[in-house]
Amino acid sequence: MCSRKEWFSSLEPASGIIKCASKSVVLQVEGIGIIRGEISNNVNLNLKDVLYVPNLSGQLLSVQKIEAAGFCAIFKKEEVFREKENKCLLFGHRKNCGQYISDFIPHYEIALKSDIDDLWHRRCGHSCNQSLKQLGLPTISSFCEVCTCAKQCATPVGKGPRRRETVPMVMIHTDICGPIVPKTFACEQYFITLIDDYSRFTEVRLLKRKSDATSELKNFCQLNPSVKKIRCDNGKEYVDGEFLKFANEAGINIDPSPPYTPCLNGVAERANRSLLEKGRAMIFESNLPKNFWGFAVLTAAYINNRMPNTSIDGHTPYYLKYNTNADLKNLRVFGCDAYTLIPNSQRKKLDDKCKKMIFIGYSSIGYRLLDPTNKRITISKNVKFNEEKKSSNDFNYVSPNIDGSELDAENQSEESETDIFAPSTEQSEDTSEESVRKSSKEKKHPIRFPESGIYQAMLSQEETLKFDDISTLPHSEQQNWKAAFDEEMESMKENDVWDLEELPMDRKAISCRWVLRKKRNGKYKARLVARGFMQKGVDYFETFSPVISMPALRLLLIIMLNENSNVLVLDVKTTFLNGELNETIYMDQPKGYDDNTGRKCKLKKSLYGLKQAPRQWYQKFLNFVNKLGFKQLNSESCIFIRQVNSKKIFMALYVDDLLLGGSDVQEINVIVDMLSKEFKMSKSKKASEFLGIRIEFTSDNLFLDQESYILRLLKKCKMLDCNPSSIPIETKATAATFEKGNHFNGPYRELVGSLLYLAYVSRPDILFAVNCLSQLQEHPTDAAWCALKKILIYLKGTAKIKINYKKCNLYDSDLSLYVDADWGSNLNDRQSVSGYLIMFCNNSILWCVNKQKCIALSSTEAEIIASSKGVQDLLWIKGIASEIVCVKNLIVYEDNQSCVKCIANENNFGRMKHIDIKLKFIRDIVSRNKIKIEYISTENQIADKSTA
Repeated sequence: MCSRKEWFSSLEPASGIIKCASKSVVLQVEGIGIIRGEISNNVNLNLKDVLYVPNLSGQLLSVQKIEAAGFCAIFKKEEVFREKENKCLLFGHRKNCGQYISDFIPHYEIALKSDIDDLWHRRCGHSCNQSLKQLGLPTISSFCEVCTCAKQCATPVGKGPRRRETVPMVMIHTDICGPIVPKTFACEQYFITLIDDYSRFTEVRLLKRKSDATSELKNFCQLNPSVKKIRCDNGKEYVDGEFLKFANEAGINIDPSPPYTPCLNGVAERANRSLLEKGRAMIFESNLPKNFWGFAVLTAAYINNRMPNTSIDGHTPYYLKYNTNADLKNLRVFGCDAYTLIPNSQRKKLDDKCKKMIFIGYSSIGYRLLDPTNKRITISKNVKFNEEKKSSNDFNYVSPNIDGSELDAENQSEESETDIFAPSTEQSEDTSEESVRKSSKEKKHPIRFPESGIYQAMLSQEETLKFDDISTLPHSEQQNWKAAFDEEMESMKENDVWDLEELPMDRKAISCRWVLRKKRNGKYKARLVARGFMQKGVDYFETFSPVISMPALRLLLIIMLNENSNVLVLDVKTTFLNGELNETIYMDQPKGYDDNTGRKCKLKKSLYGLKQAPRQWYQKFLNFVNKLGFKQLNSESCIFIRQVNSKKIFMALYVDDLLLGGSDVQEINVIVDMLSKEFKMSKSKKASEFLGIRIEFTSDNLFLDQESYILRLLKKCKMLDCNPSSIPIETKATAATFEKGNHFNGPYRELVGSLLYLAYVSRPDILFAVNCLSQLQEHPTDAAWCALKKILIYLKGTAKIKINYKKCNLYDSDLSLYVDADWGSNLNDRQSVSGYLIMFCNNSILWCVNKQKCIALSSTEAEIIASSKGVQDLLWIKGIASEIVCVKNLIVYEDNQSCVKCIANENNFGRMKHIDIKLKFIRDIVSRNKIKIEYISTENQIADKSTA
């Protein structure tokens, strides 16, 4: 008879009663079944016809039933045996109360014990049984496939005796492991181990480049001044350059092993192997992408420091370093589900109190958790774990193509967050000082349109590296970079950028760095950049600097076409060095050119990186072109006109890029010469490309396209070989069409930004599609990502499409606004979409699609709201054009008759009072500027395509 239902391997309903010794007590039988288990010597035993009695206080076995099955029960003084066919097996023991207790263990209990043993094995990062046994933890007897896959190795080589240090942190073993593929999400591909010879306590730092080891070693030695000797291999990062100099000054002896003898640096080499084995096992079991190897290695180091080590007589590194045993109660299975408490301030009364995350390591103040929804890391103490064997971490993420910036987590008492691209390395637990860290508050970066410079990041595809990496390159490469450094420093000297002076007591110097690029044309470019983010508002005032807008640039190109202009492109070299500084700023001497006198650079000219540098350059350029007789337009600050003998010369400025055009070739050459004398300029050339836009002039036409940009974008997204599509998006699609589905974890924002730039510069045909999908950037879905890729597929087949501008009569020209709006097309929020197009001489120069911020109650209201916004841009374009040519007519084409009547009729309609201001604004503009509002059929409404 048995009261434990879980013991039964099979159970069928049954009824009956059991009378106990006390006749007043009767127990109910609720089932009958089979219990399988083991007795001593791992002998299997099946008990049949076992009664299930829930209220039974113990488990009873009938001797009569044993004998009926052909066995003989032999009771000794302290033990009971089971005998059959002259085979006697121990079956139980006698207790003090006189009862004989069977050694029978059901399979359920065996499986439960096995699960517990396996759980501790996994918590400890798949450590060996010997280490677990020394800690008093359960060991496993079953085969572990994860350990076999992660730790299979060759037969070990013997080792001889070696003297070990008697005090901690005197001798350090170190080695660099890598490169490891794939990189982490922070683009790290190496790790360096730092191992105390006495305690074998291991610290790990993740590195993006081998050259980063120098700074990590210096920081480690400064935090541990007792270090006197470092055992390492013969790598350059140890025996050459900056760290060797630091070690000599600090009295640290570098003890490198001979080349190609890794066995002589065995402590660090073996530690690297152990860390990789544990890390590999944890990644394999957790089902996380291999990009998480950095977190796994850090976790492995944390576990190893708490595991017994045979090289230190079975002690743990943690014990020898801190003279106390580590608490193992906080160990959890890497990659398991973790439920962290949401603070009261971040949730409402009826919201869930916890959030499901993934456990990826330990912190000195809690657990390190990954939020799979936003790819941020949270450090929290208030966590509950689900350490079930099977994990389901379906973490689908596309690694970025650009280096992730490092963002440290703010050190908080309960929780802190950091971006996934910056896993913090495990520091020694006895570190007493915490470095000042940046705020961990998540920042929502706006999508930047082309006027604010998003295209600069997308067009810059050059290779980048750091100053410290130069020493690791071949000699010929080093010479090329040395020439680039010298050229930049010569520019500093020519422009008289600074004087070397002693730093006043009441001032602080900002630092600087080298920005290095090997461009696509093979040129080596080194630029010295001040770290302007260190400016705190005391050494700068105004910082705004204008650039030419894309609509204004297109308008100017059309005018140049009609004026039969010779158009040139020029580039100002070392642009920002031309600006005069009004503030006093001190800067550190550049790396590689420091005279070691302790003096600082007192800046006389603006420098790249300073907050005021763009403005100072613009003011210098403006003052000079004014002296040349150029007049700045009131409506567009970066267009300048000079008129000589009824002939005009046009100039446009975008930071350091100049577009110069005019019909008088001789006068153009004079201007180029004067500019070249004042500023260091590249050689002028006929305009074929400006700001990444290909420009092609013919006698009667102008063509603009961005085919090369599209091809680079397709290559970046690995879609050069895709099959073209005829449409960029589904017909009648809205943002709501793509809201449902699994959350997409990938570079959604980056691709939206790239496509927005393309749409606003040269491809209005994809503007509606990109605008629609840009509304899902906070919560992108797999369906939205597929829709973005469909736009790329469409671009593959239309990459050669060009905007064609034709000649017209500039002095009898019209400005036309085609405006349209849908009405509540998005079924979720019912907000309408505005779309409009501005034409100059039947050439499109401005196009826009945007989601209305208020909900229109009728199609007429939606059209009025769209018209209000379109008229504002029409007036702006009219202001620019009127300063250059004569604009004859301003016409607004609207396909909604009610909207046309509302604008034309001065009476207020009762249903329009809530948009009265927008309506009266349009009426006022129409009245004062003599704008014509004309009805146009939907079939002829050009802007209709911008609202689907």
